[in-house]
Amino acid sequence: MNNNFVKIAFTIGILAAIYLAAALYRVRADTDPEFYEARNPVAFYWTENAVQYHYAELGSQGRAIPAFDPKLQAPEGVKVFENLTIFMEYPCGALYRWSGLASRGVRFHTFTIYFMAFFAGFTVFALYGCGRVLGFSRPYALLAAGLASFSYVSIGRSVQGFLNEDFSLPLFFLGLVFFLKAISARNRLVRNALLAGLFFGLSLASWHFARFLYLGLIAYAGLNLWCFTRDPGDRRRQADTIFWITVIPFLASLVFPVLRTR
Repeated sequence: MNNNFVKIAFTIGILAAIYLAAALYRVRADTDPEFYEARNPVAFYWTENAVQYHYAELGSQGRAIPAFDPKLQAPEGVKVFENLTIFMEYPCGALYRWSGLASRGVRFHTFTIYFMAFFAGFTVFALYGCGRVLGFSRPYALLAAGLASFSYVSIGRSVQGFLNEDFSLPLFFLGLVFFLKAISARNRLVRNALLAGLFFGLSLASWHFARFLYLGLIAYAGLNLWCFTRDPGDRRRQADTIFWITVIPFLASLVFPVLRTR
């Protein structure tokens, strides 16, 4: 058997184990009996978490999220899609509805705990990918992914939370993997940059703060190109990467009103 195949299979197995353990770690933290009741969703989430949960629950019931919600802010109401990043609510609500979990007695607030834990867990693969692109060996890249996944600092805000950032950050980090791949090698530059732009666009649509991360990345890439890159080939590669990673986020701004108005 090819030795490289064995290494890849072993790495995938370790990553899958870290992913599963990290997700269950989050679930365990969220289902502490002190504040969680499987049969009682009342007041499980609050403030912005409750708003996002409310709209996801509408989706789980097959109901439309209102474009204008007079109950969200008195007395003027809120134009929902122009002021809030409404994105993760759709896959969360739809998956619950399509899975038929309601008929099995699983309440929606319980489902959201598992949904967010397992989706946020994709950060494991993204961080490993970043480590490998940056030149880390497999063991060190696995160590970085594991430490980040089990550090309470990284999930402290997520406990008993239905946060946009837990949906947005895995997408942003996956975009970062393809950005680093595009900027480091000419081979498959356009494909990698477009994939980076796709993940960045989804991340931007999911969380307001993601635009700060995205614009910071663009600013860094532009500064590096302008001030610190002298080789013409490298300058062309970096310029092409910056261009292609902006294409899909620009198109996303035509679809998601919040990216144009906020």
